[in-house]
Amino acid sequence: MAKKTDKTEDRIVAVEEAFSKISLEDAGYFLFSTVGGYSGGKEIAETAYSDWRRMLDMNLNSSFLIAKHFTRLASKARGGSICFMSALSSNTVSSGSSSYSVSKNGLNNLIRILALEGKKNQISSNAIAPYAIDTPSNREWIKDFSKLVPRERICGTVQFLFENYQLLTGNLIEIP
Repeated sequence: MAKKTDKTEDRIVAVEEAFSKISLEDAGYFLFSTVGGYSGGKEIAETAYSDWRRMLDMNLNSSFLIAKHFTRLASKARGGSICFMSALSSNTVSSGSSSYSVSKNGLNNLIRILALEGKKNQISSNAIAPYAIDTPSNREWIKDFSKLVPRERICGTVQFLFENYQLLTGNLIEIP
C-alpha cells in the first residue's frame, strides 16, 4: 500500500523550494500573490470539515507560508512589498460561505500583522478585495457581467500599491 502523503507538508516544501531559488540581491522585492480559491454554498452544519480545512489551507495557510518566506527574503535586502488577493465578501457575513469568508478575513488580519512587523525592515503588506474577477469561470455563474472586475483594474491597483509601498501598508483595498 502506498504511503499517504501529507498535503500540508507538501505545500510547505513547495513554498520553501520556490523561495530558495531566488538569488538575494541588494534590491527591493515585490510579490503579488493570487493564491486562493472559492468554495461555498453550504451552511456550517452542512459543511464537511475537509472542505473547511481546504479553504483555510488554500486561502490562509498558503498565504502565511508565502508571507513568511517573502518577509525573510525582503528583510535581507532593501525591503519591498507583498500584496495578496482577498475578497470583497471577506468583511461581510453571509450564510453559505463560512469557510471562504473566514479564510479571507483571516488573510485580511494577516496582512495587518505583517504591516506592523514589516515596518522595521521597510516591508509593506496590503491586500486587494475585488467582488469577482472577470474570468471565463466567473462568467459561468455571474449573470450581471458589470459586477466583474477587469484584470487590468486589479493590476493597476497592485501597481499603485507597489509604487507607493513606502507610504501604504496594512490596507485592504476594496474593488467593487
